Amino acid sequence: VASAARRAAPPVTRPAAPPVTRPAAAATTPATRPTTPPAAARVPPPTARPAAAPAVGAGSFTIQVGAFKDGASAESVVGRLKQKGFEAYVVAPAAADGLFNVRVGNYRARADAERVQTRLRDEEKFKPFIVTR
Repeated sequence: VASAARRAAPPVTRPAAPPVTRPAAAATTPATRPTTPPAAARVPPPTARPAAAPAVGAGSFTIQVGAFKDGASAESVVGRLKQKGFEAYVVAPAAADGLFNVRVGNYRARADAERVQTRLRDEEKFKPFIVTR
């Protein structure tokens, strides 16, 4: 009897489900997204080496003419070079037992640094080398 009742009952129909709609992705605005300043606006972290480098130009080449254990000797060489028209400065050591580096210039082009390097070698009798900053 039970099987006859099953056959006689009309089939169950389910209503069609409404189509699934998803909300549009929310547009992100610079105010809602964390931003980082452009590279030019970022402030570089302080360096471990306090440098008395000239703020002239944005060059990436400088010339090292010597390294000294005491700051007085380095300052003496800087004074002599400045009297002769060179843009000399001292880079103080990061550690107490480090050396005081005497450097000259701030050049954008390596060729400019090489010309001054030649003058320092020939006229001032240093053994200078170019440092990339």
